Amino acid sequence: ERLSKGAQADALKCLSKVFRFQHKMNSYALQSARIPIIKLKDPATGISADISIQNEMPVYRSQLLLQYTRIDARFRQLVLIVKDWSHARAINNAPHGFLNSFGYTMLVLFYLQNTSPPILPHLHDDAIALRGNALRRAREQGQPETVELPVHPQGHVDDV
Repeated sequence: ERLSKGAQADALKCLSKVFRFQHKMNSYALQSARIPIIKLKDPATGISADISIQNEMPVYRSQLLLQYTRIDARFRQLVLIVKDWSHARAINNAPHGFLNSFGYTMLVLFYLQNTSPPILPHLHDDAIALRGNALRRAREQGQPETVELPVHPQGHVDDV
């Protein structure tokens, strides 16, 4: 059963307090965002994360990026370099008019797909529909919502 946006925001607000008070993390809930999220940062490690509820797209994006990394490990290395570069110049901040980390990741992906010869293939847009269908089937069958997208060297995605 899907939670309403208000119920998601309330749940995230409570969870944010747990992270802040029990785990001593910097945490705040962005309840009015298009998709309500919690912004977290571990002061000890400096690692940041966002948490949302019932939002399948980040799961899909992560798995798609993992597929690109499996095709060529240089993708991840270049993404990390570009992210470090953008953070060092304070231009990795979407609320201030810059790209966020995902935007820089997409720039790297675009570059590696459009060099001559291409380093990474263009995975078909069908992958988005296939992934969504696979997630729905997994949820309906009570299975974990992690379905791999098999990729051929030519960049074709097998039906899942």
